[in-house]
Amino acid sequence: MNRKKGGLLLVCAFAAWLGGCSVTEQEAIELSYEAFLTEFEEEPSVPNTETKNIAFYMPRGFDIVEETEYNLLLQRGEQLFVLFHQPEELQTSTIHLERDREFEQEAVAFHVVETDEHTAYFWVNEEDDEQLHVVTALGGAKLSTLTTYDDLVKDVELMMDILLSYEVRTE
Repeated sequence: MNRKKGGLLLVCAFAAWLGGCSVTEQEAIELSYEAFLTEFEEEPSVPNTETKNIAFYMPRGFDIVEETEYNLLLQRGEQLFVLFHQPEELQTSTIHLERDREFEQEAVAFHVVETDEHTAYFWVNEEDDEQLHVVTALGGAKLSTLTTYDDLVKDVELMMDILLSYEVRTE
């Protein structure tokens, strides 16, 4: 584990301790957004998985359940993650952002980060049964899953590990 992730985990652990071993829903949202931003400062993970037209880092415990031309269904335990990707789109692409702007008003969090190198965004929406729909995106690649407030930070970190390692394969 590198220092920044270790530091973030320490902050999360301290926040959990201060809050009586659990963070509030708002704190979970804020910490997950911090995790989203922190991942950009990290060195991307080395891709360890290749599909027909992309390569990416797949964290331990994940499996590819289904693959179509522009989508991958990943699974970790009972949790599903959907990777939507447009290989022809650059990291500065806003293709997914433009589509997801319709969810901005009802989202509990919707943040966009635009630089010369990339366009990325993060949004969270409450679903039924205390589930959260969380989306992280970077240019033409986007990951989506259902999670809980307790798992939100960890899931955002995993999602960003995948997205930041995403590479288009050309043959």
